Amino acid sequence: MRFAPALTFAALVALTATPALAMDAKQTIEREVSVTQADGSVLISRQPADLVKPGDALIYTLDFVNTESEAVTGINMAMPVPSEVRFVETVDALANSTVSYSIDGGQSYAGLDSLQVANADGTTRPASNDDITHVRWTIDRAIQVGEQGMVAFRGELR
Repeated sequence: MRFAPALTFAALVALTATPALAMDAKQTIEREVSVTQADGSVLISRQPADLVKPGDALIYTLDFVNTESEAVTGINMAMPVPSEVRFVETVDALANSTVSYSIDGGQSYAGLDSLQVANADGTTRPASNDDITHVRWTIDRAIQVGEQGMVAFRGELR
């Protein structure tokens, strides 16, 4: 079994339109657990990711609130995908936001379908979920004073 050091999975929150403004944000990491009920249905719950093992499904959530005295616009929120984790999918995309991905440590972002990885022989191949290093949500509207929201992605411990 492996411990998931939550402090090493810090979220990055960037406000690109108005650098003087900031929002409060908190990242949590949870482990998804599936339990088969007596009636055969499956209940999926989230538990703290204090102790995880390879193959465990993890949910990385970024909760945010606009604590400023005015609405903020032009917000990009990015979360790194730890190298020990394989990106699976976004699970909570914020309405009026665009999700993009990075395969170069957060230096550039694009849609997953347009990302290309260079092979050793000079050819390229389409990027896969294994190549994702960061997930970014660009919010395409103003976040009002006091407004709360969240974005999240699912990963799997390698």
